[in-house]
Amino acid sequence: MLSQVRSDTIVPQLILLTALLCFSGCSDGVKRPPVYPVTGKVIWNGKPVEHAAVVFFTPSSPRVARGETDSQGQFKLTTFNSNDGAIPGEHTITITKQKPSTAAPPINLDNPGEAYSKAMADAANPKIDSELPSRYADPAQSGLVRTVTAEGPNDFEIVLE
Repeated sequence: MLSQVRSDTIVPQLILLTALLCFSGCSDGVKRPPVYPVTGKVIWNGKPVEHAAVVFFTPSSPRVARGETDSQGQFKLTTFNSNDGAIPGEHTITITKQKPSTAAPPINLDNPGEAYSKAMADAANPKIDSELPSRYADPAQSGLVRTVTAEGPNDFEIVLE
């Protein structure tokens, strides 16, 4: 009986059913915590820090807020959607700026497995080789703490020593 059903009618129906199940499961009833806009500027040695990764951690949420500084050292944080901000509360901050020398080396086309093996080893034992002092890459040592509030303004100048 099943062999008599035409596949050209079942495939579109299966695709539609799969899409409906996915979309209905995507909003699994979990409510996101509120976030508030967060902007700031990172200064080191009296100059703005360009292309630095800025991460805000708070114990009240497993979700972090991230941003990257522009040419003026300014950043906007993202938690769920682009530039939406951070969850309110006290945050510990890390700031890193990857050294150009830590970029992936070119792949040796004669032995691409070598590059793959190195990439896997590096992924298993990640290191952040930052142009900034290493303590700023560690939330336990950075000493950088800011509080995000619903009332704002949440605009933070972060001066690194």
